[in-house]
Amino acid sequence: MIKEIELHERLIKLRMLFELSDKAFNNYLEDKFYLHALCIKKSNHLIYEYILDNAYCWPKDLQMHLINLLNHFDIWFTQFSNFEIEKDYKLNEPFVFFHLYNKIAYLKNSVDYIKSYNY
Repeated sequence: MIKEIELHERLIKLRMLFELSDKAFNNYLEDKFYLHALCIKKSNHLIYEYILDNAYCWPKDLQMHLINLLNHFDIWFTQFSNFEIEKDYKLNEPFVFFHLYNKIAYLKNSVDYIKSYNY
């Protein structure tokens, strides 16, 4: 198990990445432009990679929340890519993303748990 200080530092970075994603999402809500959707995708990909790169250090009580989030991102990235294949979007064009089914809706409870995690 990693030291508490190392976990603390990793959680700080993960929380910052979530804030980046939240900022991108709030910008997206203003006009739903493809540009902002791309920013969401980029920040979510950073979260995804960071969680995987640090998989060895996450405490057991965080792991299922992280796995659920990774699964959500896997499906979300696949759907996003499929939307891009179907149409060539301009950056200032509306890009309204909808889920194929409700099981992949954003996992707010898991994200809130991760953000507020205290070891």
